[in-house]
Amino acid sequence: MIGPKDLKKFLKRFGITDLKLEEVPNIQKVTLHRSDGSYVEIETPIVAKVKIGNVVILQVQTEESKIKEMKSTIREEKKEELLIIKEGKKLYTDEDISIVMEQTGCSRDEAVKALEEAKGDLAKAIIIIQERKGK
Repeated sequence: MIGPKDLKKFLKRFGITDLKLEEVPNIQKVTLHRSDGSYVEIETPIVAKVKIGNVVILQVQTEESKIKEMKSTIREEKKEELLIIKEGKKLYTDEDISIVMEQTGCSRDEAVKALEEAKGDLAKAIIIIQERKGK
């Protein structure tokens, strides 16, 4: 890999001497997020920075084996933190949906519909589903 000092020497050969290239210390990981939700993680990179006018250019270097392609930025443990919001009001969480499903044996869609009808009231949502099953 070419470090910042090597890059300076390389650029000097082409007459580029006024760039102030400096290494950004203590970078453990660089993550590049794509618009489709996937991302690239680069472990233990060498990061160099150069400023040209108002523009900062970051150069990231690593071994190919330290680059990981990831499919999605949504992780399972984050799902529980999601709040379902309707008309500006917090109605229920993903955990509430799970509780209704566990207590009634219904599908996720049925639990969501019941929680919306019950305006987030867990007990009322469970009763709504039980009444529907009784019919």
